[in-house]
Amino acid sequence: RDKQKNQSEIANRVMRYTRLTLKLLFLSIQEDSNIQPLIECGQITTQEKTWLEAAELQTRPFIVIAWTNEFIKSLHLSGLDISSNTAVIRGGINAINAAVKTQLPYPYVHMLYWTVQLILFTISVEAGICIAVDSYWKENGD
Repeated sequence: RDKQKNQSEIANRVMRYTRLTLKLLFLSIQEDSNIQPLIECGQITTQEKTWLEAAELQTRPFIVIAWTNEFIKSLHLSGLDISSNTAVIRGGINAINAAVKTQLPYPYVHMLYWTVQLILFTISVEAGICIAVDSYWKENGD
């Protein structure tokens, strides 16, 4: 039970650092230096706020990445085996990259192309008929 609590604390801290990195990255892109809301929602401690406020806006996300790195290094040096979790994380990242970079099958692309061509042809014929009927009514009055 104690081991499970320890793993939960480790996961929560890494997730907090990950979210903090993303929030600080978005704040630096928006050139917003106000990190007070991060304390109010429990994202950072007052000590971390002091360290982050002393840093330049664009370097703040990298500071949190360094904290994450040092935290994981301290876990490794304390004898905690995190390699199994790292393998699962890397496997998930590789699966996402493979899905994103997978090329669509050619028959699907071909079918999609011809479906779009058919729809465009149908719309153009319909528009042509409507224009012809409208111009006929304007010329003949009925």
